[in-house]
Amino acid sequence: MASTDPRTLTGFLENPDTEDGRVAQKELVYNQKRSRPQERLQKVPIKVVYIRRKRGREDVRRKKLRRDDFFVETDFSDAKMCSLFREHDVGHFVVLHFDLSTPPHVVTTVLKSGFKVSVGNQQRRHYVFFGHSASQLRERTCILYDQGVLGPWEWLVNRFGEFEAIKNPSKRAARIGLLLSTATKCLELDEKEIDHIKDIEDNGFTFTDGCGFISVACARKITDDKDISERYRHQDPPVPSVIQFRMKGCKGIVMIDPSLPNGVCIRPSQEKFKWKLPAPHVFGVCDDGISQPYAFGQLNKQYIMMLSALGIQDDVFLSKQETYFRELDRLEIDKEVAFRHLCARGYMGLAERLFSREDGPDNETLEILRGFRNRVRRPPKANKVHKLLNTKPEPARALKIPIEKSRNVFGVCDPSGKLQPGQCFFQATVRGKTQVFADTTVAVVKCPCYHPGDFRVLQCVNVEECRHLVDCIVFPVQGERPHADEIAGSDLDGDKFFVCWDPDLVPECEEKPLSYPGGEAAKKERVSSDDLISVFANYNSRTVSQLNELFNRWADVRGVKSSECRNIAKLFATAVDTAKTGKGVVIPPRLLKPPEARETRYVWQKMLERADLYLADSVAVDSDLTVRVFEEPDITDLLNNKDINVSEYQLFRFLYKWCESNGCLRDLPSYVSRIDFTRFTPSQKARVVIDCPELPMKYISNAFYRSRILTENDIERMDIMSPNQWSLFYQQSDEDISWPTVRSVLTSETPKLLIFEFCLAGTVLVLGLCLPGPLVMEDVITTDQSSGRSTVVFFSDHSGGGMEMVDLQDGHRNDDYLLELDSEHLQIYNVIRPRTFVWLRLSDGSVKMSVALDRFPGERRDRSVKLQKEEVQSVEIFYQVTHMQCGPSIYTERRQQEVSSEEPSQDAPGETHVEDTAFTVDVGSHREFPKLGAEPEEVLSEEAERLRKFESMCEAICEAGEAGTLTSDSLDQIIELFGQLPEAALRLESLLWRYRDQVNLRPEAEEGYFHVLINIVFMTSYMCVQPVAHADTEATLTRIRRFCRTLQRDGVVFGLDRLRQLFVYLQYAGVDCANSLLDMIRDGVLPVNPSDFVPERLDYYLHWTALCTMEVREEVCSCRSRALRAREDEISVIRVEEYDGRCIIADWEENELPLFVGDQLQITAVPSSQTSPSVIVTEVNIDRTEVELKVLWTSGRTQLQYITPGQFTAVHIGNRISYKRVMAALDCLCVKADSDTPSNLICDRVISSFGGSVGPLSTIFEQDIDEDRMAADDTQNEAEAQPEVPGTTEAPPTGPTDGEDLQTDAPFEHQRTETASESSGFDVPTDVRPKKRWSTKSMMNKSQEKAVQAAASSEITLIQGPPGTGKTKAAAEVIARWQGQSDNKILAVAETNEGVDNIMQKLIDRTVPQEQILRVGQPEKVRYGLRHLTLDKRYDEKFGSEESRRGRKKAQGIKAILSKAKIICTTCIGAGSQVLQQLTFRRVLVDEAAQATEPAVLCALSHGCQQVCLIGDDQQLPPLVQTEDAQELKISLFERWRGQKVQVHLLDTQYRMHPAISTFPSERFYEGRIKNGVEASDRMPPSGFNWPNQKMPVSFVNVSSRETSRGTSKFNDEEVKIVTNVTKQLLEGGDIREDDIGIVSPYKAQIEKIKEGLKRNIAVRSVDGFQGQERDVIIFSAVRANEGGYVGFLSDPRRMNVLLTRARRGLIVVGAGETLEKGSDDWKKWIQWIRENKLEQLRAEAGGDRQADANSARSRGRGQRGRGYRGRGTGRGRRGRGNARQSQS
Repeated sequence: MASTDPRTLTGFLENPDTEDGRVAQKELVYNQKRSRPQERLQKVPIKVVYIRRKRGREDVRRKKLRRDDFFVETDFSDAKMCSLFREHDVGHFVVLHFDLSTPPHVVTTVLKSGFKVSVGNQQRRHYVFFGHSASQLRERTCILYDQGVLGPWEWLVNRFGEFEAIKNPSKRAARIGLLLSTATKCLELDEKEIDHIKDIEDNGFTFTDGCGFISVACARKITDDKDISERYRHQDPPVPSVIQFRMKGCKGIVMIDPSLPNGVCIRPSQEKFKWKLPAPHVFGVCDDGISQPYAFGQLNKQYIMMLSALGIQDDVFLSKQETYFRELDRLEIDKEVAFRHLCARGYMGLAERLFSREDGPDNETLEILRGFRNRVRRPPKANKVHKLLNTKPEPARALKIPIEKSRNVFGVCDPSGKLQPGQCFFQATVRGKTQVFADTTVAVVKCPCYHPGDFRVLQCVNVEECRHLVDCIVFPVQGERPHADEIAGSDLDGDKFFVCWDPDLVPECEEKPLSYPGGEAAKKERVSSDDLISVFANYNSRTVSQLNELFNRWADVRGVKSSECRNIAKLFATAVDTAKTGKGVVIPPRLLKPPEARETRYVWQKMLERADLYLADSVAVDSDLTVRVFEEPDITDLLNNKDINVSEYQLFRFLYKWCESNGCLRDLPSYVSRIDFTRFTPSQKARVVIDCPELPMKYISNAFYRSRILTENDIERMDIMSPNQWSLFYQQSDEDISWPTVRSVLTSETPKLLIFEFCLAGTVLVLGLCLPGPLVMEDVITTDQSSGRSTVVFFSDHSGGGMEMVDLQDGHRNDDYLLELDSEHLQIYNVIRPRTFVWLRLSDGSVKMSVALDRFPGERRDRSVKLQKEEVQSVEIFYQVTHMQCGPSIYTERRQQEVSSEEPSQDAPGETHVEDTAFTVDVGSHREFPKLGAEPEEVLSEEAERLRKFESMCEAICEAGEAGTLTSDSLDQIIELFGQLPEAALRLESLLWRYRDQVNLRPEAEEGYFHVLINIVFMTSYMCVQPVAHADTEATLTRIRRFCRTLQRDGVVFGLDRLRQLFVYLQYAGVDCANSLLDMIRDGVLPVNPSDFVPERLDYYLHWTALCTMEVREEVCSCRSRALRAREDEISVIRVEEYDGRCIIADWEENELPLFVGDQLQITAVPSSQTSPSVIVTEVNIDRTEVELKVLWTSGRTQLQYITPGQFTAVHIGNRISYKRVMAALDCLCVKADSDTPSNLICDRVISSFGGSVGPLSTIFEQDIDEDRMAADDTQNEAEAQPEVPGTTEAPPTGPTDGEDLQTDAPFEHQRTETASESSGFDVPTDVRPKKRWSTKSMMNKSQEKAVQAAASSEITLIQGPPGTGKTKAAAEVIARWQGQSDNKILAVAETNEGVDNIMQKLIDRTVPQEQILRVGQPEKVRYGLRHLTLDKRYDEKFGSEESRRGRKKAQGIKAILSKAKIICTTCIGAGSQVLQQLTFRRVLVDEAAQATEPAVLCALSHGCQQVCLIGDDQQLPPLVQTEDAQELKISLFERWRGQKVQVHLLDTQYRMHPAISTFPSERFYEGRIKNGVEASDRMPPSGFNWPNQKMPVSFVNVSSRETSRGTSKFNDEEVKIVTNVTKQLLEGGDIREDDIGIVSPYKAQIEKIKEGLKRNIAVRSVDGFQGQERDVIIFSAVRANEGGYVGFLSDPRRMNVLLTRARRGLIVVGAGETLEKGSDDWKKWIQWIRENKLEQLRAEAGGDRQADANSARSRGRGQRGRGYRGRGTGRGRRGRGNARQSQS
């Protein structure tokens, strides 16, 4: 409330007549204070002072300040939160408004002296100048602060940031103004969540100026905070693409980056000053600073002036203006016009009413429509502070005309770097879906603009890497100048651009953009507050408006292109930046007096005259006029309108209402082909069934009826394709067909159906292509019947020929079809390209197709009609939509039980029963559609009626104002009754969110809330899954976030047991959004009780537990998918019986299903057994000869712990041992224990360095000896009964789970390790030859000695061991030195079983007493010569084998054996065995550390570790992770610590390879730092093979062949023959034996082929399976051979490093040189090296056939490499092999 009481102003002008005019003292008194607003609005009350000039007084610019010239008003106002007010109480500040006419010297004197202010009877406080924001500067407003409380200005300002470096007063004032910039607080970020990235700069321009990145997780939190998540359900990811922000000293925008795991990424151009305050940092979102759909653009006077200058005809503008004014006048009498305007502004409910009324709009709708028209006639709202700023004209006079084909959007930089100058990427929301504008020309501009060159005409192109960016325009980051800068000197820090694709408004040409050079005033060495006061006082806010007025007047006389307008445009650019640069604008006198416009020459003048006439004509609409109703053309236009702001469901409702009101419901099927029913939610589909009985269900369930190409006969013929599983995704004709879209579809994972239409000689021809999986860009795949899924091509002749189909996997053919895809064509051919079947390509801007019609069966085979390069007329693309097959939700299960339990009965009158649809649901009686915006009511639910009563009760409570009463027992009872039903859970969550400000939850009722949460999660498992719409899933995620936020607010937290239960659900329930939920848990969305965890370890626990759960879930889903594809005879059936209260498998020995401890079985009751839930997940426990099943999860309504006896189908879904042990390790480290646990220094380091850095390391001095502790109770002998983690030589496990089938191209050996009963795969000959032992004295090179010394004395040691450098020897030496320092037990682990065996062998070679070494693990997985050191064997020796066969070993016996051992050896996961659970290991050595995931290493470190040595090589293969969302598991602890600058000791001398073999890997992968420790004479090439150069035993056999696909794997028959023959030659040479040869190939199918061809005991494995191994000769088969140069994962340099470094004496690579050179730069370099050294051979030279083998053998016998060489080679080869046995790794 303003105050002008004279007493209030006492002392304001105490010395008005001082000589210098300075106001010595000013006092203001506030007598009234407003109430504090709600904090969640982020507004605070602040004192306001207005200094105004009295009316009638002349300008006092040259006069002394006098009392009579000004008066003062005081008030309180609401100020939005800013950085300054968040740090200091707003009560210490005052907002001061000056009248715009206040002269600068008056402003200066007032601000320099300050004034006193008091509130009521409080003490007077002295306030002085602080600063101003950019908007405050324009309004002549500034902020003053209480100097007595907050201190000197310099100290207060510099506390926030380093402003001293800014020497320009104007710029410093602008940067300080950022502290006053208002932004709504949405996030708080730590320093580790704020990353930095460089700007892209060129030619003196910054192409990324103001544009950073934000993670999806952070963006989702912002939408949740603002409750706008529903707005982005149609997007992928479902969050806004651009957010304008303020944070620290940064400003600008951030765009979504799906690859960013968390936080934001800031560029230097966004950091305006260095921030000083500590974290957490507030991330504030600016007003209107979030990109949103349907932000329609509009023309204005400036745009019209520029477009007219660029050649757009006057008639275009006049016509659009006339149409707009006419529509405004007809809003009340034309329903079609009213409908479009209501939809554009979001009034969907009112728009629907128009269809229901026969007469005109109702009163409420009329009021809204009149408001639309009145807003065009009224000027903008008055400025509350300065009336002089109210100069904006009415929208009609501003020539504002909405354009439907336009958007007003943020501009961002290209994240892909692929856009070229003159291009842009633009994807807008159109009719509820995202639409990429490809091959479209758009006009782009920003307001204000004063030069025709400000308009840019850009070509829209499709860039796959930008598809996540919606409702924004993406500019290229290359060229002479940024396009944003060309557009009126804009940047990307929040500027919005008008993007228009209306062909009438896109100019055919553009002018050269104007240059907008920035200016900067002189700098000062020391900038004070007086300098900033001077900047504020002398700023003239009228300059910009004056230039605008002059521009308009000159344009009216001489046009926009005149020199006068051009000069004003340049001045305007300088004037806009004056606030930041301090550089003023001097307008030349010749521009100040433009002549008067005496005629109307230009189109904007004509439009202004028409606008004036329209405003003058204020006659109301005649109520007697006839209201024009919707007609058939109107509804057709509506259905075809892609730009209207409605969803598919809303569109269908409008259509139905129109048909109903016009009595033409029988015609409804003729319109619904334009409705996409797959965009409906299940509840919306149910509403259609209830309310639209006239609509045949085939239109809802069969997406093919939406086709405009297929006929009725075609659709009937396609019934074999399960029509209810398809969704129309794309439909275009002629020039609108987008090849990039077609290409993108071909590479998607989802099964797809592409239909093409041609017109040949007046006949319509249709060709369809059904692809079950993805094609790979720049690659070739082969159809193969072993893949189990068909690739079908069908052809239809609409002249009467019918439809014919060809299955490309038909088993009667001998040759497979190849499918090749690149950037411009898709080609399907039979073996060779000349035998092409289908060829689809982009040619001359159109899509053309050639088809060999004679390949189709029937009469068409002999037909002479050719389809040769015919242009495609239309294209339709359908995606396959599948429902969850495993783990149905509680909702689905309950519905099934209800339906199955009901007896067949007659339908009640008035009810409808629907069958044979895409969904099965019983429905009630027909009733009206619910109101738009409300949730559709659940169908046929007795509980729904009770829920409605509950909602009414909540509303009654809220109306009564009894907030908080729902926390009583009544709420608990409601949750108990309804919380276990998913439908009720959703409704309950909605109500809790709606009334969140009135309802409080009770923490002790967390069990009920947990059931609600679980049921919300389960609701996703029955929702449709399709690649173009996941709105339902995202809606569920939004619900979960809201629900968790409500729980957190009221202090409801879930304990550790609930958390574990949730992880189990997410593993097995088949929830599509499980990984998203796990990410939410990682982000801390779920309220978890922190008291259950060790302080500051909760985040670490949630991070790794969520990732490990993702990996387990991936394995479960893969196993389930394989089971669904299995034949009936491949499915196991078991019988479950009850015995002594346990569920066991009867007659397990007779069952063919191999089972091991920890296996997970998914069992499903056969139809004869209906008492058990449909799906049960169990864990296997083998006790003696019994197999017990323990229930982990069931799909029923209640979680049963017992299985009803009966018959079940059983599916193996992985092993649980690894996951359990990792979880046990995390529990040990992060969860609070009931008893004291030994200190664990290293784990403290591991956890504290997570997300930060490793602290300073200290030196270890061992003094005390810890006693090992053993449990007194019986301990199960897991060495025999329980499998270990993955860890054999074939399968270095790379994740925390034990995968039976990793679904990769690795061979089958790389799948199961210690959980299998078969041989480990380590090839042990029956006649084991003795090896030469290492001497007692350890001989090490300098690098080894340095690394070992570091490990002996440091807490943490990283040793990098490249291939053959003796890392295992170094590991043994480290253990030996540790043993010499202390008697404490040492734990030595490796990722694989072979790695553990190698350590043990080196320890024995090091003469470590064998009784001190103990191996924990299954004996059959241990190398034959080391099995006597296993725990099992020693127990048998001491207590007898009969004791072991009984299944249990005595704890005391195990304790006795463990007590004698000083060095325990096992795998990483094996360290989590129960046998070792009570032992403490202060020193832990981890070999193969770069192959092990961090959680796996924790199993070893969790035993009280105080000192650790990690040995590995991160230049070789990392951990193998199956889940795309859990790729962080690939970052091993070794790699993480290396990245955190922990010192790495490199072993630099290799002892494995012939020097020629090591040359290339050393140079390419280790910067040439690896030296050779062996001579060439020590590694003589094996005889039997025709080596190109005997001095360099490396050979590349260049093969001309072709690859073949088998499912996701590949094989190459030609290479199989060569590998087989080369192997035979080597063996016939007599220099080596079978166990000296290793055959490596990257593909499982090739490995199987080679094994079939060899039939020998030779190791044939994948690259992954050979890591850590070596052989005298390695033969590598590359497999890949195609014309496109596609090599797949062979391009991985780490995989290449492994395969090239396995050989000791000879390396033979068999492959297609042309393909390898094209596909990988590393392979290209290697082949160049091969050719430089003349090591290349052709197939015949290498012995590709039997005759060539014989000829080669005879030539060797007669030549200089004859028998004499063989004798020498044999002897030396033996010695060479002996040396190899002594190799140091």
